[in-house]
Amino acid sequence: MKRVLTMLLVTVVIAACGSSTSSPPPNPLDDKASPPAGGVELQFWHGFSAGANQDATNYLVSQFNSQHTGSIRVTATYAGNYDDTFAKYKASIQSNQLPDLVQIYDIGTRFMIDSGTIQPMQVFIDHDKYNVSDLEPNLLGYFSISGKLYSMPWNNSTPLLYYNKDAFQKAGLDPNKPPRTLAEIRDYAQKLTKRDGADSWPDVPFGMPGDSLQYTLWIVINVNGAWYTSGCIQYWRGLPRNGGPPSGYAMNWYYDS
Repeated sequence: MKRVLTMLLVTVVIAACGSSTSSPPPNPLDDKASPPAGGVELQFWHGFSAGANQDATNYLVSQFNSQHTGSIRVTATYAGNYDDTFAKYKASIQSNQLPDLVQIYDIGTRFMIDSGTIQPMQVFIDHDKYNVSDLEPNLLGYFSISGKLYSMPWNNSTPLLYYNKDAFQKAGLDPNKPPRTLAEIRDYAQKLTKRDGADSWPDVPFGMPGDSLQYTLWIVINVNGAWYTSGCIQYWRGLPRNGGPPSGYAMNWYYDS
């Protein structure tokens, strides 16, 4: 069965060679192994539909191929959205027709490890003494278990908090010091709130785009392994505000605020 290098959300394309036969896979770290005639052909499945993300992926693959002409060639294939790509990979395990590289979202990490079909990224890092110091530690930690990095971060979504400096200044807050903790967010929000009538506010001092807010809540809830559904909101509301899991505290803080 092929050993596959998994890539979760935004990742860097790094090749892991394999074989589709039933014989044991070749050692991807064997520096003395002779490359096959005509070079190595690698199949890369990703979840980017037509648009900027797919264009960028195709460009990176093209650049890689041009730098390894005659020795390595990667073929990038759109395998459907994230869910479809994950489902296709699961089906490919049964048929033993695995790609060499695959992009799988974060919630697929545990399955990919348990499937026994992947080569941990840490193996290549240790062998090549690859320097990961320029990569965001929090992202590396997100895909690491027991100090071992299983997949290379690539296109991880990062929600951003936007704030209105003019509104901060009017409220007597330092416009160059945005809130950094949940307590500060609540304190700043109370100082910045201006009611116009019973239920409306004329200004929005800070906030997040709707899709980013939903994603943030999903992350908060997923900390403890649960899915983001309307039912989960009520479940987390029942958790203690202090002394419970961090995700329960954060969810209650959001609801109470």
